[in-house]
Amino acid sequence: SYALRMGDTLGDLIVYEVDDPPFQHWKRERIAELGMEPPAQLRFVPCEFETTSIADALAACGFAADEPCFISWLGVTQYLTRDAIVDTLRWAGARPAGSEIVLTYLEANAQAAQLQTRMNETGITVHSAFATEEMAAMVAEAGFSTIEHLGPELAQERYFKDRTDGLKAPEMQRLLSAIV
Repeated sequence: SYALRMGDTLGDLIVYEVDDPPFQHWKRERIAELGMEPPAQLRFVPCEFETTSIADALAACGFAADEPCFISWLGVTQYLTRDAIVDTLRWAGARPAGSEIVLTYLEANAQAAQLQTRMNETGITVHSAFATEEMAAMVAEAGFSTIEHLGPELAQERYFKDRTDGLKAPEMQRLLSAIV
């Protein structure tokens, strides 16, 4: 979690950690097991994207819907249906001007199909993969005016080059940045 990594440097920034309720419960237990204390600026927001709107989940946790925000939606969309993705994108696209989203999506190709098969064999369902043009259209229809697709090389340069933990831009997933 970003909030745990940044800790005391968050200042007055509020971080809303939105996740599937069972997975979020596991995260909270793991944080406690490690003896970590979540910063006061961290809000845990349980949200089952297939049945609960992100707007409702965040409203229950004091999210200021009338203020611009930054949404990091990484490594999530492939586990959701198209309808849940579209609903979340519409909510994000309705944020005040200047709000931004950065998301990853699984590119529809042979490599993604192989991943989907392997994941399904483990009991984890991969619901979606998209062509670049298809995702761009979904994001534009949701209300974003500035949309930038980042291939692995550009994503690595922009977001991962100074990392010291070895994390790299994903090869199979595509990174997209969009501004309201």
